[in-house]
This record gives sequence, structure tokens and C-alpha cells, in this order.
Amino acid sequence: MIRKQYFHGLICLGLILTPITWAAAQEITQVSFKPPADEGVPNRTKGLGSRGGKCPLDGADQSQMKALVPASNVGLTISSNPTFWVYLPKTYAKRMVLSIMEIQDNGAEKHLSQNFLTVPEASGVIGLTPNPDTPPLEVGKTYKWAVTLICGEKQNITRDPRAVAIVHRVVAPSLNGPEEALGRAVWYGDRGIWYDALSSLAQARREQPHNSALTKTWTDFLDSAGLEGSATKDLIF
Repeated sequence: MIRKQYFHGLICLGLILTPITWAAAQEITQVSFKPPADEGVPNRTKGLGSRGGKCPLDGADQSQMKALVPASNVGLTISSNPTFWVYLPKTYAKRMVLSIMEIQDNGAEKHLSQNFLTVPEASGVIGLTPNPDTPPLEVGKTYKWAVTLICGEKQNITRDPRAVAIVHRVVAPSLNGPEEALGRAVWYGDRGIWYDALSSLAQARREQPHNSALTKTWTDFLDSAGLEGSATKDLIF
């Protein structure tokens, strides 16, 4: 009788644990970027990109610094203070600067802020945030951001390596998006909201740094935006 009760208990316990085990074994949701049909960004802002320079790079990594943005070099955000993502090669530079400029209707650039940062020792993909004093991005306006490696004692904007891209803030499509990071990444990616999708996916990886399936999700997402060269680079937390 005791043996029967013992096995009955095991069966019940198995029925309780099975849904949890099954859920944990599910594949990570695939996240892809679907570019919006009309980004609403003036043509004069397109065609920007990385610029090489004379800053010495470590011999083990001669890759060029690159802003992580779609092929158009333009990305949308719903955030007033988005995080910008860039691939940094191994370099002897010790400092870098993140600059934010507003592109005005006449094409002129209005400087908003600079944030001087320490270059990490390891190469990889890193998220950068503007100076806390930076005015919040406004809906409907277009901004340029640039990350420049400072190779000497002072910044030399004509020679130092630089990655440049565009961010355009739009109204959030809905207020009913998912709460957890991976779900938000799917939600933003399906709506073409680049910066928020990438930041949400990076947060999901930060929460589960050893999840190989999530690492593949990250790689596939960057591939879907034409960033194959950066997809396999390490994410610097």
C-alpha cells in the first residue's frame, strides 16, 4: 500500500512539474526587424556611416568601428532618451565621445550634448547613453548621433575614427506592449522600432548571459537588419 502511494505521489509530482520543464525547454522566440514602409526621415540624413582614421588599432582586431543601425543608417525610437549601440574594435584609444545633434529643417545641425566615456578593454558591441543633460528627443524630429574614438590628447574630428547614424523619434504605436524584455523586442521589431527592439533584446541577453538560444536570437536579429558582420561580436555588458 505504501509503495502504491509512493508511486502515485511521484506521478502527481511529475504532472505538476511537467508544464514548467516543458516551458523551460521551449525555443526562444525569434526576433526579426521589419523596416517601416516610410521612415519619414529627410533624404539628406541618409548615406552616413563609419569613418576610418589614424587611431592605432590592436593587431588582433582591425575591424572598423560601426554603428548598429539598419542599412539605411536610420533607426526609429519611441524613447526620449534611447541607448545607442556600436561595435568597438580593439583599440589603443582610451577615450571616446558620444555626440548628439538635432538636424533642423534647413539641414543645419544643432549641437545638443557630448558624453566623454572610457573605451572598454575588450572589443565588442556596447550600448551608450547620452549625457544626462541632453534635452529629451522630441517626437517628429530627426537627430544625428556620433561616436568618435579620441586617439590623441584632444579630439580630432577630421582624423579620429567615427561612427555616425540617425535616430528619429515617433509616437508609440500602442501602450499595450509586453512587459518582459524578449517580448518587447519582438513587439518593437515587428513595428520597425529599431533602437527599442535592439535595447530590449540586449536586456534579455543581459538577464540570461549564458543562454545559447538567446545568443542565437541576437545573431538572427542583427542578420535580419543586414548587420551580419556585427552579429557574432561579443556583447559588452
